[in-house]
Amino acid sequence: MHQHLAVLAFAAGALSAQAVVLRSGNVPAGQLEPNITYLQGPSAGAFAFPLTAAEFASARTGSQALVRTSLAGWPLQLPGDPQAQWMDTQGGSYTALYAIPFTVSQSFTSAVLRLEFSVDDFIGEPTVPGVYVNELPVAGSNGIGGYYFVDNQVFTDVGAMLQPGQNWLYLYERNTGGAGGLMFSARLTLDGGAVRRFGTGCNGSGGTPILLTGSFDTTPGAAMPLRLYNLPPTPSAVVMAFGIDNRTSFGMPTPADLGFLGFPGCSGLFEILGTGLATNTGGAAVFPLTMPGQAFAGQSLYTQAFVFDPASVRGASVSNGLELRAGP
Repeated sequence: MHQHLAVLAFAAGALSAQAVVLRSGNVPAGQLEPNITYLQGPSAGAFAFPLTAAEFASARTGSQALVRTSLAGWPLQLPGDPQAQWMDTQGGSYTALYAIPFTVSQSFTSAVLRLEFSVDDFIGEPTVPGVYVNELPVAGSNGIGGYYFVDNQVFTDVGAMLQPGQNWLYLYERNTGGAGGLMFSARLTLDGGAVRRFGTGCNGSGGTPILLTGSFDTTPGAAMPLRLYNLPPTPSAVVMAFGIDNRTSFGMPTPADLGFLGFPGCSGLFEILGTGLATNTGGAAVFPLTMPGQAFAGQSLYTQAFVFDPASVRGASVSNGLELRAGP
């Protein structure tokens, strides 16, 4: 298995990760943000949706946000970025669409956005995204955070939303009345690391196998133990499959039905280039994977488990898939 990974890493070609860090509070409290502007909404209520191109343009050319001190009950700082500070609509408590410019200066194949923030009251609405990149809504950003607790969100691939040169991050802060403000730190990593579950498994005598990671450190060369649960109660062999292309599996578009292998209702989630063996003991198994080397940075490794299960109708069960994108 490690020999297969070495070949994949060599073939991938070298990439280097670039990180762009954006935050509120780039000047002392009481001063205006030099690069963060906003479109002001109501003091207690939402914009009309969907947001229009004209509204995004107004946010880009609007008034500068004001850096302010924390109110009682608001966090004093973000644990992951102590330099970030609170900001608002120039001392007012209004719903706002904030616009933050940034530059992408290198070519890339993928991008991960990590957002740490505290907000009074919400980012987005239950049915409306609160995070946008170049006016495109970021999936999973509906109604996140709330009532000035520190929150962390990871959006695993916003690469298709980016362009070389000038880009814009937009944060929609929803105020429900009373004080309003936002403190945030956003880290955009190009060709950086991420872990993502995808696809579905098929059940066996122990249930549907669940494939997880024992670590979220996807740095090239890092230990990345893979953990399997919901396996048959009796000892059995587990085949761990690996690949780098999730568009097809066994030459068929994914998810590919594995009925031709005798596993109807089970899905192949990528083209298999390498395999390894693990042992099911007591309904669980661990596979000691090591991430490929630096030449694999920014590339994705896909994995899925095939579990021998004589007590099941199919004689085997299959797990969900994991995408392991190598990078910092």
